[in-house]
Amino acid sequence: ITVMAAPPPPTVDPDATIRTSAASITQRFPGVTADVQNGKVTLRGTVKSRDELQKVIQAFNEANIRGFDNQITVKK
Repeated sequence: ITVMAAPPPPTVDPDATIRTSAASITQRFPGVTADVQNGKVTLRGTVKSRDELQKVIQAFNEANIRGFDNQITVKK
């Protein structure tokens, strides 16, 4: 009988799930992008109003994406 070592566990990219959620959110807000690296999300871009900025932030909170770095600016 030959005993073989167990195969290594599959590699899971923790950023992949966040990246997918962030992409679906930013599609709803033209001018906003999300960069995901090592579990951290950086939001960049420009929105037309504070109300739109609040909607972006709310969408990320509702998707349970926390601790993002908001670098979005509001057009004046």
